[in-house]
Amino acid sequence: MSEPMAAGSNPAGGQDVLAQDFVRFALDCGVLRFGEFKTKAGRLSPYFFNAGLFEDGAKMGRLAAFYARRLLASGLQFDMIFGPAYKGIPLGAAVAAIIAACYIAGGVELYRYRQASNGLRSALSDLSSAKESLAPWLERVPMGLRNAVRLRVEGERTALPAPVLTPYLVGLLVLLPCSAPCWA
Repeated sequence: MSEPMAAGSNPAGGQDVLAQDFVRFALDCGVLRFGEFKTKAGRLSPYFFNAGLFEDGAKMGRLAAFYARRLLASGLQFDMIFGPAYKGIPLGAAVAAIIAACYIAGGVELYRYRQASNGLRSALSDLSSAKESLAPWLERVPMGLRNAVRLRVEGERTALPAPVLTPYLVGLLVLLPCSAPCWA
């Protein structure tokens, strides 16, 4: 038998901020109202949540982002997203679109990183001896890497730009295993 949770405890572990932001969003949209409301079953309720007031693309997109963040933070393994009839179907599609957008953004980032790495590799392979002037050689280095490469050549300890989203994408890949091949 489980023990009751202490007041203020959080079973989701660190999701309080997300929950508070969601409630603030629902209040700002007029979706969540407090007062005295009679349900269809005849019971009195101290609040009313009208999801139909998430009526435009901006609100639906933000709502889908809340759902996607909560779903990914839950650690649940899933390969499909369903929404309840009517209002939930577009929400399920929007949540899937948000998650897909994360993968697309990561793919674009990795593509650009690979292009920059190949450009740097090409510039370095053509470098056979010390150059009199650094400027002409730096023009062969991809734009996003020039400053960092120039600083390193001048002796400063600086990191070259690297993918920022990749660690998060690896986390998503772990959280979103496919039961069937993902490319099918």
